[in-house]
Amino acid sequence: MKESLSMYIDFELVTDKAENFFVDFRDDTDFRDNWFYYHFLGDIMRGQSTPDDGFSLRIIEKLNNIEIDPLFDPLSSED
Repeated sequence: MKESLSMYIDFELVTDKAENFFVDFRDDTDFRDNWFYYHFLGDIMRGQSTPDDGFSLRIIEKLNNIEIDPLFDPLSSED
């Protein structure tokens, strides 16, 4: 999987393997995660900014304003 991803990024993936590549990309979340990380790390190594334009900070800010019952157990099977 990682080899075909690397080949695709380097424009070396032969046509008969390309269809399998796209099926894997569509169906395999780990494959898509690897795709993201390859590009993310490449952006970092090139000194390009990451796509976060403050989105994470806005989410954290909203979450900080939410009160959570201290007795709440998210792992409890009770509704």
